[in-house]
Amino acid sequence: MLAGSFATMPFSDLLQWICDARRSGTLQVALEFEERYLRFVDGSIAAYGSDDPMARDLGRLCLQRGLCDENALLAAVEQQRQSHMPLGDVLVSSGAVPHEALERAVRQHVEETVLGLFLWPEGRFTYRHEIAPEEALQFMPPEYELAEPFSTRQILMEGMRRLDEWTRIVKVLPSDDVLLQALGPAADLPILEELAAHPGPTSLGQLLAEQGDSRFAVCAQLFAAVERGLVAVEAAAVVEPSLTPARQRTVRGSTTVGHLVQAAQTMVTEGQHDEAAALLRSALALDPFRADARALLLSSRAAQLAALYEAMPGERVPAVVRREAKGAVLSTRERRVLSQVNGRWDVAALALTTGVGELETLRALRRLIHSGLVELR
Repeated sequence: MLAGSFATMPFSDLLQWICDARRSGTLQVALEFEERYLRFVDGSIAAYGSDDPMARDLGRLCLQRGLCDENALLAAVEQQRQSHMPLGDVLVSSGAVPHEALERAVRQHVEETVLGLFLWPEGRFTYRHEIAPEEALQFMPPEYELAEPFSTRQILMEGMRRLDEWTRIVKVLPSDDVLLQALGPAADLPILEELAAHPGPTSLGQLLAEQGDSRFAVCAQLFAAVERGLVAVEAAAVVEPSLTPARQRTVRGSTTVGHLVQAAQTMVTEGQHDEAAALLRSALALDPFRADARALLLSSRAAQLAALYEAMPGERVPAVVRREAKGAVLSTRERRVLSQVNGRWDVAALALTTGVGELETLRALRRLIHSGLVELR
C-alpha cells in the first residue's frame, strides 16, 4: 500500500508510477468532502467510482449528454426497480439509449473526471494492490466499468498539457464574474455561437451554467477565442449600494460559482454544514481554484469538528453493538469505519487511524451510532 498527499506526490507523479510499473490495484483519492476511486489493470484505467451519488449517477449522465429525455429515464428507473437490473442494461434493452452511445458517454465521463484531478493542488491518496473480490466493496463503491481500459499514459500527457494551459487560462478568465462578448464567429469554436446568442455581455458563470461540458472545455475555447480577437473580456461592473436590487442583479449578471458560495455561506452561518459542503463541492468542481470556496470549506470543517467532538468526546470508546443494520445501506466510509471499531480505541484515536480523514471518520461514526450499530462507552 502507498499513501500520501498531492503535496508530497503530485497526481501526475502518482499516475506515472502506476503506469510505468503496469500496476493493478485501486487508487482512492480524497478531495475535501468527496472520495474518488480508480481501478487499474496492468497500468491502464479500468473503472471509476465515487462516494458521491451524483458523481456516479448514470441517469444524470445520460441527461447531461442528451442521450435520452426525462420521460425515458423515469420509465427506465421504474423498470429497474421492478427487475433489479443495472440501469445501463435497462436503458439499452428498452431502446432508450444505444449501447455504443452509452459506452462512449461513460468513457468520456471517466476521462474528464480523471483529467479534472490534475487541477486539484490538494488531496490525499491511498493506493492498494489487488484485493479479494469480497473485500472490494470496503475500498471502492459502485463504479463505472469500462468495456476497454484506456491508456493511463495518454491521460497523463493530456493532464499535464491541461495543467500547463490552465495556468494561462486563469490569467485571462480569473473568475466567473468576468463579462464576455462575442466579436466574431469561428467554425472550430462553437462556444462563440452560444455566446453570440446573448443580447449583451454575459458573465462566464452564466455561460458555464448553460453548457454541459467541463469547465476546462469551455474556458479553453474562450481562451483561444480571446487570443484570436474573437471575444472581448472585461471585469464585472462594480455594484453601487444605491442601486435597486433588481438593477444590482442585472449589473452583476449570473455568476454560478459565486451564487453557490454565497448560499453556502448562509448555510454555514445557520449551522447547516453538510448542505454547505455539498454546495461548495459543486462550486469547486466548476472552479478548483476558487479561493473563497476553499477558505469557507476550511472554516466549515473546523466548526463541524468542534460540534462532532462535543457530541462524541474524544475520550469516549466506541463499541460495536451489531455489524448489520436492518433496512439501512452503509456507505463505503461507514463500512470502513465500522471495521475499525474494536472497543479499545477511543474516538480521538479512531479518527486518526481509519485512513478516511478525521472529519469523515467522525461523520461516519455519528451515523453508525444513530443507526444503532455502535455505542459510546
